[in-house]
Formats: sequence, C-alpha cells, structure tokens
Amino acid sequence: MKYKICGGNALHGELRVNGAKNCVLPMLACCVLTDETVTIDNCPKVQDVLDMADILSSIGAEVSWQGDSISVTCKNVDGNLCCEKVGKIRASLFLLGPLFARNGFVSACLPGGCAIGKRPIDIHIDGLKRLGAEVTWENGVCCSGKVHGNDVYMRFPSVGATENLLMCASLSDETTVLYNCACEPEITALEKMLVSMGAEIQGIGTSVVTVKGGKLHGTRVSAIPDRIVAATYILSAVCAGGDVWVTNCNPRHFSVLNNMLKDTVDCYNVYGDAVHVVKKKRHCAVGMVRTAVYPGFATDMQPLLVASQCTAFGKTVVEETLFENRLSNAVPLQMLGADILCRSDKIVINGVPALSACTVGATDLRGGAALVLAMLGAQGTGYVTDIHHIQRGYCELEKSLRQVGADITIVD
Repeated sequence: MKYKICGGNALHGELRVNGAKNCVLPMLACCVLTDETVTIDNCPKVQDVLDMADILSSIGAEVSWQGDSISVTCKNVDGNLCCEKVGKIRASLFLLGPLFARNGFVSACLPGGCAIGKRPIDIHIDGLKRLGAEVTWENGVCCSGKVHGNDVYMRFPSVGATENLLMCASLSDETTVLYNCACEPEITALEKMLVSMGAEIQGIGTSVVTVKGGKLHGTRVSAIPDRIVAATYILSAVCAGGDVWVTNCNPRHFSVLNNMLKDTVDCYNVYGDAVHVVKKKRHCAVGMVRTAVYPGFATDMQPLLVASQCTAFGKTVVEETLFENRLSNAVPLQMLGADILCRSDKIVINGVPALSACTVGATDLRGGAALVLAMLGAQGTGYVTDIHHIQRGYCELEKSLRQVGADITIVD
C-alpha cells in the first residue's frame, strides 16, 4: 500500500495527539513484573504496540482491549521469546530485563526496528550482568541467574537500556543505583508506573536513579502524549501552511522545537497542552540544528524538521549525532527537488520556493513521515510507498491529516 498525496492544500483545524507508543512499549514489558492485572489507558493502536501485545500473548499473558485501554495479566509467562514478531520490533528488547527478573531465565533472538544506524545492545547486556544475569549467545541472547541489586554505570544514556534496567531492578529487594540514565519523559512515566506498582524509586526524571523493589502488584496508568506525533502535526502545518491547533500534547516535552520555530512562521503560540501554528507566507529557516539526548533536540524529530526546511527562506545546517543513517532521509527529498548538500554527519539545506511531487519510498518510521510532510506542501500529485514503516508509529496518519484539509488517501 502507499499514500497518494495531492499537495498544495493549506491545513485548517485541530490535530489531537494520541498516547506515545514509546511510552506504552516499555509499559507493556513492565506488565511482566507482576501476576496481577495492569491496565494502560490512552494506548495507541499502532503496529508496534499491536506486535508487542502479540509477543506478550505468545509467552502466556492474557491481553484484552477496551477502547484505547489495554489490560495485561501475566500469571504465568514463558522466558522463551520465540514469537516471529520478536525479531521484527526493537521493543521486544524491553522484555529481557523483566523476564530475567521474573523467571530467572530469558532467551530471545536479536530485536529488529528501523534501519537508522548502529544500535548495539551492549549497554543493556552489561547492565543485566551487573544485576546478576549470566549471559550467553547462541542464535540470540540468553540470560539466566537471580536478580540482585548493584551499582550500574551506563557508558551512554541509552533510553532503552535505562528502561530495561529500571524494570529488572524493580524485582530485587536489594538497592540498585543506575548512573548516567536517560531522562526522557517516557522514562519518567515508566518510573512513576513502577512506583504505582510498589517499587521505591528516588531520582525520578534525573540521571542518577535509586531503585529498591520487591514483589510488585497491578496498577492502572495512562500513557503520556506522543511528543513525536505532536512535532509531526506542528511541522505538517509548517510544510503545508494554514492555521492549525495541535492539542492534547505537552509542549514542555519538545521545548527545543518550540524555540526553533517560534520566530519562523506568522504565528506560533504555546499553551499548557496545545500549540497554535499559523503560516500564511513562506517561513524562515531555523539555522543550525544539532540532535542530542533529552532535553536536547530529539533525533526522531530531525527528519521531520528537515522536510520543513526544504522550502524555508534561508539556509539550515543539520548535524546528526546519534544515528549515522538518519541523514540518508535527505536522498528522497532531493528527488522532490530539495537543495540539500550531504556531508558525512551533516546536511546543508538551501530552501527552495517549492518542491515537486513524485514517487518516493519510506525506509523507516520517521523518515517516511517526513516524506508525507514534504509532499503535503509540494506541487502536484505524488506517492509515498512502503507505508507499513509509517504505520508502526502513527494512528491512521492519513485520516488525521484529511480532517484538517490534506488531500491524502491510501491506495494499493
């Protein structure tokens, strides 16, 4: 399937942000830590979440949906992660720590995910070893032993490793101190979830977190708004023009983007749970951009911002510091007529007045969404193929954009 997009329509209306898939995925893994029921509200039914739910079912969890709420009960769960979807999504990695802590054993194939560059799992494995796991490699990874507390220093503030080790440590009644933790909002949400399940955690939202766990119980939590979806909606208005309210979001979670854009369009107002964007004339370039760990500019937002800068007035330089393949998303934008000069870890964008629609293919989640945004403001009709990449992280993106005036449909 592919998107057919007729560009040139200004957007008008409200785009409401759904729950964050990157918040829900570790929360789903967290359900393994108790034999009681856990319910997650504001849960987006995107493909990654559906796949993670299927993986949980494959190891013995009882999973049910009611609207946008998912309930999971893990009375008995198997440590053998053999479901074919384990190798499909990187989020399956989150189950290593909880299953090891719960069962004393876990065996899994290596996870999949977007092809955006090297994504080693050594930080996860080194941390699990510090927490008692004996690790062997044979057609995947196997962890066995008994979880215990320890001091764990991560060489890089990895989001996934921080979440994995938080969950693992929460089943030990000994104290664990995690150093150089990532501090993303999704991690804070997971820490609060673990507290609601009975864990004692100090340093929530900081780089040094102390965890004392034990037997955990069920809970009911709500996923935070998806900050990457919010950025996608905001930048769709920048690309296509118009008057758009992005609601049900937390602008504090993407303050860097707000600061970049506030003086580049006709109106950019930030409220407690919404952003109002008005663009009537050509927008200005944002200048120099560098991705960084939170609270810096998110690498997931980088391709989306690049798409918006292709038609900005002026020059934008983007440096990618986290994933070396993320800048490859510039190539299909060049096919649309963007003036982009690619250098090793940087791209230079000289804005052109307009792009010309054509057929381009999505190769990853955020890069694919960026192509949709670029096409919204392009001249003519074009197609974005391989949209299964985009559907991994967006709830019916085409339907949301149509509601504000975009001419976008799914065709075979």
